[in-house]
Amino acid sequence: MTQKDIRDLQLAKAAVRAGIDILRNRFDRPVEKIYITGLFGARINKESANDIGIFPEDVDPGIVEVVESAALSGLAELMAAPDMDAEIASISRKIEHVELAKSKDFESIFTGAMSF
Repeated sequence: MTQKDIRDLQLAKAAVRAGIDILRNRFDRPVEKIYITGLFGARINKESANDIGIFPEDVDPGIVEVVESAALSGLAELMAAPDMDAEIASISRKIEHVELAKSKDFESIFTGAMSF
């Protein structure tokens, strides 16, 4: 393990935690489910991640699901849907794009989440 490995983990931890906190604050509701995916997510241990503070203290680690390839899995599920066009339209009406880095609180939340 190198200093770069620790720094990469620190940055990934802070980014995930900032994302959770910003979304929770924006929508003012409890966290019901957390999906961790991508290269980082495919290799994460939920319990260890919780131990280093990736998830807020009041979030039950049991609601965290690690999905190795969420985009591919979701696409495959959608393509298998009998009425794919209607399903896509339904999903697209529910989605709201949130650019986390543009949040006024991002920098303070991100830097605050970097410590172990």
